[in-house]
Amino acid sequence: MPVADRRLAGWAEALRSAGIEPEDTRVEHASFTRDGRQQAMATLIERAGCTAVFASGEVQAIGALPHARSAGRRGPEDLSVVSFDGTELARHAVPRLTAVVQPLRRIAELAAAEVVRRIADPAAEPRSIEVPTSLEPGDSTAPPRG
Repeated sequence: MPVADRRLAGWAEALRSAGIEPEDTRVEHASFTRDGRQQAMATLIERAGCTAVFASGEVQAIGALPHARSAGRRGPEDLSVVSFDGTELARHAVPRLTAVVQPLRRIAELAAAEVVRRIADPAAEPRSIEVPTSLEPGDSTAPPRG
């Protein structure tokens, strides 16, 4: 399953665990490019009732707030933005992004160990290894209005 699909599945699972049924109409698929981001953000932000965006990457998330401003929406007051990755890019964005953080160093260690294991035993079966993520609050989100 591609990374973007796994992230989407995680989003849906998190909503369901909070008692919210995810709706396909609230998802906009896009390529991991500037043009893809702009198209998806334009569609989401113009959608009535959209108050938050969960971007599957930091480049997409960083572009969301300026796009929202150009559409007359204030971030995070009118539109909260959360990204996935949690790299230095998220911490130095303005505003600092709220991010689902991947432990990149640990992922690299595990990947290197897997390469060494497969070199030592070329017949070894590939393994899928999951690592926990965490949420790092930033300045790109606000409590829901209501």
